[in-house]
Amino acid sequence: MRYLLDTVALVRHFTGKGKIGKKAARILDALEDEDNNDEIVISVISLMEVMYLAEKNRIGIHLTETLDMIASSSKSQLPI
Repeated sequence: MRYLLDTVALVRHFTGKGKIGKKAARILDALEDEDNNDEIVISVISLMEVMYLAEKNRIGIHLTETLDMIASSSKSQLPI
């Protein structure tokens, strides 16, 4: 299954602060399992929101950290 991750879920999952829905948390936690074929899609708009919110000191994670976390995933398909 393919899921679109919104900005709030992205930030809360990567920072560990705040709550996300139980189903979303379960999907994100299971994503790295080798047997799991689910895909998470993150829109460019969400990445721009992370950049903007970090510049305004409204979240505790920066765009570079976010991209590093995404790239470190065994299933990451970031363009080079």
